[in-house]
Amino acid sequence: GLAITVVGCSNPIKNSRSITIASTPSGAHVLASGVEIGVTPLTIVPDEVFAPQFVGFSYRAVGTLNIKKNGCETFSEQVNDAVLSKDINVKLVCDSRARTLPAKTSTPHPAPSTSIEQRLRRLQQLHDQGLISDDEYRSIRKRILSAL
Repeated sequence: GLAITVVGCSNPIKNSRSITIASTPSGAHVLASGVEIGVTPLTIVPDEVFAPQFVGFSYRAVGTLNIKKNGCETFSEQVNDAVLSKDINVKLVCDSRARTLPAKTSTPHPAPSTSIEQRLRRLQQLHDQGLISDDEYRSIRKRILSAL
């Protein structure tokens, strides 16, 4: 009986139940405590992504869930057992201009009234806000500088 109690206390039983994380619009990047785990819609096993930790007198899920999509505000929530007990559906607040602009512009160069310096500063702001990825930042920066 003692061996079972010791094993039970040192190894919490993991729950293999899965939940779905979805967003509107879909295709948003999902981060669990700062680590990207996929793109919405995404099915996860909460105990594998947010490993339970000993809090007070029991094991509980802890961490932060972030959902990011270019042109949208980042959704952020502290997770716990209650949050992870059901599917998560998030409606992202997006900039209406981002939804109506075409994915790629037909002209590769900026309007003459926008200076290279202004474009680089704006690009840096978008990157700092997490609205564009590192790869997008490098690619766009390269295009801006090639116009010199």
